[in-house]
Amino acid sequence: MKKIFLFLSVLMFVAMSTSAQSPQQMNYQAVVRNSSGTAVANTPVKLRFTIHDGSATGTSVYSEINNAFANQFGLVNAQIGSNGNLGVVSWGTGSKFLQVEVDINNSGTYVDMGTSQLISVPYALFSGSSSSGGTTGATGPTGATGATGNQGNVGASGANGATGATGAGVTGATGPTGAGAGPTGPTGATGPTGNNGLAGATGGAGVAGATGATGATGVGGGATGPTGATGPTGAGTAGVTGATGATGLAGVTGATGATGVGVTGATGPTGTGGALSGGTANYVAKWTSASAIGLSQIQDNATAVGVNTAPNATDRLLLSSGTLSGVRVNKGTSASGTYGVRVQAQNDSVNAYLGYNALGVQFGGWLVNTSGVLGTAGRAGISAVMGIGYSTAGGGAVNGLGTSGSGGFFQTIDSSGAGAFGAVGIYQGAVSQSIALYGTNLGIGTGVFANDTTYTGVYGDYDAANLFGVGVAGIGFGGSYTVGASDVGVYGSAGTTTGNYAMYARGNTVTTGTKSASVPTSKGNQLVYTVESPEMWFEDFGNAKLNNGSTTVQLDALFLETVVVDNNHPMVITVTPQGDCKGLYVVQGKTSFEVKELGGGNSNVTFSYRVAGKRVYYQDHRFGFDVAGGTGDTRGKYKYVAPFPISEQETMQQILANKRNGEVGKANPVSVRAKKQMNKTAKQK
Repeated sequence: MKKIFLFLSVLMFVAMSTSAQSPQQMNYQAVVRNSSGTAVANTPVKLRFTIHDGSATGTSVYSEINNAFANQFGLVNAQIGSNGNLGVVSWGTGSKFLQVEVDINNSGTYVDMGTSQLISVPYALFSGSSSSGGTTGATGPTGATGATGNQGNVGASGANGATGATGAGVTGATGPTGAGAGPTGPTGATGPTGNNGLAGATGGAGVAGATGATGATGVGGGATGPTGATGPTGAGTAGVTGATGATGLAGVTGATGATGVGVTGATGPTGTGGALSGGTANYVAKWTSASAIGLSQIQDNATAVGVNTAPNATDRLLLSSGTLSGVRVNKGTSASGTYGVRVQAQNDSVNAYLGYNALGVQFGGWLVNTSGVLGTAGRAGISAVMGIGYSTAGGGAVNGLGTSGSGGFFQTIDSSGAGAFGAVGIYQGAVSQSIALYGTNLGIGTGVFANDTTYTGVYGDYDAANLFGVGVAGIGFGGSYTVGASDVGVYGSAGTTTGNYAMYARGNTVTTGTKSASVPTSKGNQLVYTVESPEMWFEDFGNAKLNNGSTTVQLDALFLETVVVDNNHPMVITVTPQGDCKGLYVVQGKTSFEVKELGGGNSNVTFSYRVAGKRVYYQDHRFGFDVAGGTGDTRGKYKYVAPFPISEQETMQQILANKRNGEVGKANPVSVRAKKQMNKTAKQK
C-alpha cells in the first residue's frame, strides 16, 4: 500500500465563551497527499483522533473516528468532538497530545501520521466549564517559557533552482614526474591459443589392387570393331592422356533360333479333400482350418449382403451385431481430407463423414476442424444432419454430449442473405408449458448461450395470438416454471435466498413500461410501482429526537459510500416533527446534519427524516437519449395505457379482449421465417 502523508495540516479551534452552552468541538483541516506529493482527490477517508495525557505515548483519554471526504484538492475537514464528548478530557491537568491516523478508501488499515502537543488554544474548552460571575483578579506573573515543541513535519521539497553558468578557468600546468620506478605490475593473462599450423603434404598413392577377372563374352554378339590408334606418349612426366578412339560399328544381329516343340504333360492326381460338397446357398466360404473349408457369417444373394443375418430387399448391407458391437473403423492416418466412413448421395451434394480429418478444410466458407461426425448438404431444403425421435418416453432425436467441449454446436453462415438461423427449435403439440429449445447446465455455467454478430443472440416466441406462454425462459437455483395465464417475453425464476437472482443485468436496464414489485395481498399478488426521477438519487430514512432544542444526526457510513456529497452535489434533507414545536430547520454537514428548533425553542420533540444523495459515479446524470427508442418526436408512437384492474376476473377479461382485438401476437418477420423452416422440416420427414 502506498504511504499516505498529511501536509499543510491546520488546527482551528472554536473560541469558547464562559457560557455553559459552549460547543465541545474543535475543527480540523488537512490536505491528504501520497508519497509522491500528489493530492489524493475525490476519495472517502476515515480520520482517527486520539488525545494522550502527559506525553505523546501517554494514556489515551479520548478517541473518536470521523468519516470525511477529500475534495478535488485533497482537502478534508472534520470536527473533533462530533462523534464523542470532549468534556471527559481534564484540560486543566497536564499536557495533552493529539495523535492523527488516516484510513484511505475505508480499507480498514490506519496509517499513523504522528502526534503533536496541544499548546494553548484547546484549553478554552476547559475555560468553557468554569463558573462565571466573579470579579476579574489581578494579573498574575508571567509564567516560565514553555518547552520547545516537537519539530514539525518536513515540508515538501522546493523546486530545483536554475543551473548556474559554467565557470571559466585556465588549465593548470602538468605536475612533475614522480621519482623512482614504480613496482612491477602483475603478470598478464595467458594469450589466446595460436592458429593451427599448415596441413602436411598428401601421402603417396597406395598400391593398385589386382585386376578382376574378365567376364565371359556374350553369345551371339557382333564382331568387335577395330581398336582405335593409341595416342602418342606425352613428353615429360605424366603427359596428357590421349583422346579415346571412336567406337567401332555394331555387328549384325544373329538370326533368332527356332521355337522348341514340346508335348503337354499329363494331369496330376487330385489333391486331398477333393471338390466342395454339402454347402449352403448364398453363404460365403471360409477356411475353418489349414485344410478344411466351411461357412462364414456373410451371406450374398447377388443383390444384397448380410453379416450374421440374411440380406433383405431394402439394404445393400445389413449387419446384425448380436451381443457384440456393430462396426468399428480404426483409421490409420490423420492426413487432411481422410475419413473413416463416408456416405455420399447420388448427386454428390449431400455427404456424411465419420472420423473426418479436416485440418483447415472449408465447407461453405466454414473452417472445419477434426470432427467425429460431419454432414454436408448443398441443395435447398436439405439438412446436413437431422434426427427424428418417435419415442413417447421423452427421448431426444439428436443428443450431443461433450465431456470437455461443446455438447452441441451450431453455426450458420448466411452468405445468401436468406435470413437463416443458427439453431431452430419448434414444438408441435398440446402439452402445457412445453419447450421448443431447451438447454441445461449440470455444472457451473450457462444453460443456453447464443451469439449473433449482427443482430439477435437468442430469440423466442410462441402462438401469442391464441395461447398464453413464454418467449424465452431461464430457471435459476430454487426457481420454478409457473407463469399462469399470462404472456411473458422473457421469464426468469430463482429462489429468494441469498445470492439467487431471477434476472441480473451488469449494465443499464431500460423499460418503456412500468417497473413493479409483485406483493402478496388478500386479493392475490398486486403490483406496487417505483418512483421515477430524471436524476439518480439514493435515499435513507430514520428517526431522531431533539435534546433541549437541537441534535446532530450522524449518517450511515455505508450509505455515504454510495453517494456523492460536496458543494456541487448537496444532500436533500426533509424533517417532519412528530409533536408540538415551533418548527425545525436543518444545518447540513458532509457526514451528518444538525436539526434545530425555530425561534430558539428548547423542546425534546421526536422527528422523522428523509435524506437523498446523488448516486456515486452517476452524480451528474439528468435525462439521457435512448438510442433504441427512436429519433425525433416519438410521443405519437405511444398511447394511453389503462390501469391494471385489482380484480383477477376483470384482469383476465381485459387480457382476452386484447388478444381478440389483435393487441398482441401480431406476426413478425422472425416468426414467419421460423414457420417456413418448420414446414421444410415436415417435408423432409
